[in-house]
Amino acid sequence: MSTIKVAIVDDHTLFREGIKRILTLEPDIEMVGEAVDGEEVVALLTQCKPDILLLDIKMERINGLQVLPQIVEQYPLLKVIVLTAQISQSESVKVIKDGARGIILKHAASEFLIKGIRKVFEGELWADTSTMTQVVESLSRKYRGERDSERDKRELSHREKEVVALIASGCRNKEIASKLFISEQTVKTHLSNIFQKLEINDRLELALYAMRNGLVEGS
Repeated sequence: MSTIKVAIVDDHTLFREGIKRILTLEPDIEMVGEAVDGEEVVALLTQCKPDILLLDIKMERINGLQVLPQIVEQYPLLKVIVLTAQISQSESVKVIKDGARGIILKHAASEFLIKGIRKVFEGELWADTSTMTQVVESLSRKYRGERDSERDKRELSHREKEVVALIASGCRNKEIASKLFISEQTVKTHLSNIFQKLEINDRLELALYAMRNGLVEGS
């Protein structure tokens, strides 16, 4: 069993201590670091190199919403789970589009957090049903109407469909390149062509397109 290295960024000491106590009871999870705000997060990630980052998005100083895009860009293999006491529909959509792999409310049961960490580590998206429904419904509204019917007529090549399927399964460019035995630059070229063909702006929209059009196993 692989050990999952976890770090947490939250400005409430009692909350951080509680999370650490919960997670240290799990044999496959190791707490490797903590920080109190977004300003400390880069130093934290450089020092401890976690697999999973638990990130509070509503800290008083530099918050998670501000640093999330930078974190995802600089640490493409890191998987971020957003922690928050409450989150609006627009914020849920934003953090997922910015690269978060999960959203967990702070009042959730410890079992939900632990399972979420394991599922995100395995490559899945994780959130409670209500939050995920809000995200999907918000994004799905963008696909209704004539734009969809016109866009769906545009054929993707076999290779482009492979890239889309891997995007939908949560793979980053480096992972896609490895799985398809191509360069990262070739992956970027495929993505550019796919975005242009489908009139799609980002990877989350592309993942939803893949699920709606049967490009992902089980969809």
